[in-house]
Amino acid sequence: MRQSRSSLTEQPGSFWLGAGLVAEIPATAAIALLPAELRERALQAVFTSWEGSLAALAVLVGLFLAVAWIGHWLGLGR
Repeated sequence: MRQSRSSLTEQPGSFWLGAGLVAEIPATAAIALLPAELRERALQAVFTSWEGSLAALAVLVGLFLAVAWIGHWLGLGR
């Protein structure tokens, strides 16, 4: 695979916005594919407790960083 010449931190804002938008896809698909009862319980946990919100935020930040790293590794961005 082709690697980008600049570092990950030197990527433009559009790269980071794109990585954030792409990172939403697996999280949305995972929630959408859950059975209705389990999906409602998961969303209720996220929206009613700080632990659930913190766990969801950690997962989304991890996905965001993983997508950004993979995009950079593939040579996307600068």
